[in-house]
Amino acid sequence: MVKEDRSSWVAVQPDNDSSASTSLSGSFVAPAVSAYTFFQREQTSVIKNELNRQSGTPTDVGSLTRAVSQKWQGLTPYERDE
Repeated sequence: MVKEDRSSWVAVQPDNDSSASTSLSGSFVAPAVSAYTFFQREQTSVIKNELNRQSGTPTDVGSLTRAVSQKWQGLTPYERDE
């Protein structure tokens, strides 16, 4: 049996993208958002304003993140579900 000459072949991308971020219909599927993310979005500006008032200077990202985390950890499971 003679081997086929593949020296002229060119690699191409497949026509369909079967990545995990698309559904069967091809529309984008957003990743799930956690309760902490919702809490962080709602509370970041409130906590940032509190920290700025207390210190009198702009708050850095590390301090803000720690404060949001501490406030989240202080919530009861019932408060986290709301």
